[in-house]
Amino acid sequence: MPTEVVARLIRLPVVLWAAATLTFLVLHIIPGDAASVIAAQGTTPQQIALLRHQWGLDQPLHSQYLQFLGRLIHGDLGASFASGSPTIGLLAQRVPATVELAVCALIISAILGILGGVVSAANRGRPLDYLSRLLSVTAFSIPWFWLALMLIAIFSVKLGWLPASGRQDLRIQETSVTNFLILDSIVTHNWPAFWDGLRHLVLPAAALGLASAGFVARITRASMLDTLREEFIKTARGKGLRERLIILRHALRPALIPVITLLGVQFGSLLGGAVIVETVFSWPGVGTLLLSSIYQRDYAVVQAAVIFVAGVYVVVNTLTDVLYAYVDPRLRHA
Repeated sequence: MPTEVVARLIRLPVVLWAAATLTFLVLHIIPGDAASVIAAQGTTPQQIALLRHQWGLDQPLHSQYLQFLGRLIHGDLGASFASGSPTIGLLAQRVPATVELAVCALIISAILGILGGVVSAANRGRPLDYLSRLLSVTAFSIPWFWLALMLIAIFSVKLGWLPASGRQDLRIQETSVTNFLILDSIVTHNWPAFWDGLRHLVLPAAALGLASAGFVARITRASMLDTLREEFIKTARGKGLRERLIILRHALRPALIPVITLLGVQFGSLLGGAVIVETVFSWPGVGTLLLSSIYQRDYAVVQAAVIFVAGVYVVVNTLTDVLYAYVDPRLRHA
């Protein structure tokens, strides 16, 4: 296990370089550039040419790439063409909102998915099994944007229970410590901000979590069925243990190995997939920043956002390998 973790950490710079390089090439292949997009209407061709020269966009592609790599090696992700602000600062403002959303969505996905998969496996061939499988297929078949719009239509427009957009009510005073709204409100004992933050978080987290819960439920069911056919389960049944005790105490932990892998992969997917949900709910996270930067051809911001998502993806998968040993002791010396 330590060897696998070390190998993943060694590959991390390679993954980041590949993601940054691919993003750089795609952005520069697309017709148009930041100077022509960001320049205000009425800007003369001479002024646009001056902007290109100031930003180095008039240089050959290989020269721009070498300069980009040089800054990247020194940890400099550049500055936004649109605002002039360092991309690190822009990400620092947006990352907490996206991480908060992705973590809550992952919790919803894990709870509903594992529960649905266990119930389905424990009732194989019964109506409850068919119902669980139908719900799981329906969940991961529904597009995120459609589910988000339906949640807004029902719980915001029709029932009026939850807000349809934003991260917080501007009328509520909130003290920022880490930019993680929920955490900051707990630390500062600002309970009105805490409950308001939760209300704003419910719908976007549900839109992300419900869709991915279907995958978790199907993997959990398949893994549980394989585990229930193992010899140690037959031995437990032979000893006269109750079926519920066998499922929860003996079968569930080893069955969670592939589920943990899926959840690790899904966390990275939720960070990337949050672009759609953040746009629908006007959530001020990395997704909306990335989308607006793509429209503006703001190369530095797009590259920084992609590098962040790729880095989190690799780190989370590495932590997943470490977590294996605590879930299944058989893997500690593998």
